Amino acid sequence: MKPNIEPANPNIHPERYSHAWFRFFEILPGACVWIALISPFILSFYAPLAVTIFIILFDIYWLIRSLNYGMLLLRAYGKMRKNLQKDWRSELQKITDLGEKERARLGVLDWREIYHVVIIPTYREEQAILEASIDSLVSTDYPKDHMIVVLAIEGREAHIARPMAAILEKQYDKEFLRFLVTEHPDGIIGEVKAKGANATWAAKILVEEVKEMGIPLENIVVSTADADTRFPVQFFTALSYNYSVTTDRLQACYQPVATFFNNIWDAPMLSRVLAFGTTFWQLIESVRDYRLITFSTHAMSLKTLVDIDYWCTSIVNEDSRQFFRAYFHYKGKFRVIPLFMPIYMDAVFVQNLKGTISNLYYQQQRWAYGVEHFPYIVLESARQKTIPLTSRLALIGRAFEGAFSWSTASFFITFVGWLPLLLNKSFNDHIVASNFPIVTQILLSLTWVGTVITAYATIKLLPVRPGDKKLTHTLTMILQWILIPFTAIFFGAIPGLDAQTRLMLGKYMGFRVTEKKAVRTPIKPTPTAI
Repeated sequence: MKPNIEPANPNIHPERYSHAWFRFFEILPGACVWIALISPFILSFYAPLAVTIFIILFDIYWLIRSLNYGMLLLRAYGKMRKNLQKDWRSELQKITDLGEKERARLGVLDWREIYHVVIIPTYREEQAILEASIDSLVSTDYPKDHMIVVLAIEGREAHIARPMAAILEKQYDKEFLRFLVTEHPDGIIGEVKAKGANATWAAKILVEEVKEMGIPLENIVVSTADADTRFPVQFFTALSYNYSVTTDRLQACYQPVATFFNNIWDAPMLSRVLAFGTTFWQLIESVRDYRLITFSTHAMSLKTLVDIDYWCTSIVNEDSRQFFRAYFHYKGKFRVIPLFMPIYMDAVFVQNLKGTISNLYYQQQRWAYGVEHFPYIVLESARQKTIPLTSRLALIGRAFEGAFSWSTASFFITFVGWLPLLLNKSFNDHIVASNFPIVTQILLSLTWVGTVITAYATIKLLPVRPGDKKLTHTLTMILQWILIPFTAIFFGAIPGLDAQTRLMLGKYMGFRVTEKKAVRTPIKPTPTAI
């Protein structure tokens, strides 16, 4: 079945904007980053004192910010632990007990009318990875006669994907209300070869299917998941509760916490540090829901997806763009609701260290390429006059600050403060210069507080140690944080600078699939987390 493809919504797609202005705002973030990185070299000769004072103040600011992040991380962990322990079936029973009239008065949806769809776009994924993800859906406690799984394969690898999809369809067809296989054609003009295009094709076919089944679109909650995503037992029960009690449920997206723990005990140290770092960031953002945006696996009503024209098919990072598209479509009346429920994904791990390092770099580069949203955010904010100006400026400011700090903060903290001392010998006699190493040492000592918090969170979030792993392996999970300065530069600032420079120069990136090694070990959360 081919979906009915309707014209694109002019309020959604960037090609509706002036090319000159769009290019200007593509260039702006990268240009500002390069100016910020080059200026200290020049100013070290002409204004070394200003550079040194700036770096000291920046280090103090970043220290305070890091300690605040530590507190937010602990708070988020507490919320996720509480939600993992909660009996969500009992919460749903409370909705049932309200009765039809009371639910109507409160604007609560009867959860028994909710159907869950999981769209799994896949390209070059091993069958074992897909089986582990679908097995996790089978193991959830939500009624399977209210669940639909859509395996979205790519036409450009049909010779491999079709036979594999046929095996999976036969294996799981009886487990759910429907198990659909869709095939996204290759070569559609205007599309980037990326997850968003595949998911959009699959969702359009899904709409035709559920219309034939007579299910209202607003009663269908669609989760789009990476191929390696595994769901905890109560995930869809918790999601159903949140969807039921949210009165503006169609103007909301529901965001779990992406954790990268499927293979965390097998992944190398570098990969583990980045996996935990990304997980920690998602937890921190979840408790700052005023600035939370969609990331990776997320859920929203099928009616909402239809309203906003599904996902963007012309960009790399369609997951984070989804929030901005919905936000502007609903004139600012759209939000992301944190679920404080984990979903489990793979840390980057391939057969050799070189391959792992390469894939780590390209994954971080792709995420940093989220700067591609900046021109869209600015230009759409200029058009949406009904949204409060403060809200639009905050959105622009956060987008710019995120991209800027991604590519500069680690350089500022690690290198820039020493430039005046290295490049301007006459400045070495200044009292500020002589005290700079002392101040730096004190500030670095204080950062150990944040390291201790991070190590504590690491132990709390670790899945149960497999029997073939020794206690010393657990200790390396703590000691791995000494790699933070290295990973912050080589897998943070440099790929961030790379991505922003590419956008600035018009060297647009495509979607690069992160290669991962299949690990079928079931996830066993730590006893403290359940």
